Amino acid sequence: MKAEEFVNLHADDTRGYCACIIDKKGNIFECPKGHLEALFDLDGVHDTLSSIPDNVSPLFYMIEKTGAVVVDYENQVYDHDLTQEQRYALIALGDHHLILANPKNIHANIYL
Repeated sequence: MKAEEFVNLHADDTRGYCACIIDKKGNIFECPKGHLEALFDLDGVHDTLSSIPDNVSPLFYMIEKTGAVVVDYENQVYDHDLTQEQRYALIALGDHHLILANPKNIHANIYL
């Protein structure tokens, strides 16, 4: 869903928690089963786990593979550069107090 839809859906949410991922096009996907499962769903290849090197975090690997931003209330984790659409989505979430704007580029931490 687009950021505006996500914001409207969670406008009255009192949990103070915004677990989601944002794809390269700025679409937001909720993570009811966790960020890693949502990244696998976004990737569409569910046997990826077996191909992840032992010395690499599966979460970081999938962030790099999909180009998605992993979002929770306090941090937003991404690899390389954010797309303009991802930036707009993060701004919308921050403007509506669903996240604390704190993007973290993990590119230097991934060695594939």
